[in-house]
Amino acid sequence: MKMDVAFWVQSTTIVVFGTVGALLFKHGVNQFGEINAWDLGCWIRLVLKPATFFGLLCLFISRLLFSLPLSRMGVGKFSALIIPLNIIAIAVSSAIVFREQFRFREIAGITLGLMAIMLIGSK
Repeated sequence: MKMDVAFWVQSTTIVVFGTVGALLFKHGVNQFGEINAWDLGCWIRLVLKPATFFGLLCLFISRLLFSLPLSRMGVGKFSALIIPLNIIAIAVSSAIVFREQFRFREIAGITLGLMAIMLIGSK
């Protein structure tokens, strides 16, 4: 499959929605505080927080849009491209927005993910 402009626009849209969703979800969880894993009411209150709700909605849209490139490409190759790209975008964004620190080992892993994207995406 030829990775044309439409493919990269679709992939970028998927990553943007995924990144915004992850950041909103994290923000909602931070606002909520401690989560009791066995309390259904706790989960409902968490999901109904606006940041968490819209974060989950963005993540849902991201996964729904996942089908567009998949209609023209295998799931293995596309996943190998999009998952590291999404991880890199979320890691960089969370470092900016939440001031998260990364150790050398984590930065090396992110760099390897970037190299994987370049290798898989090249002809």
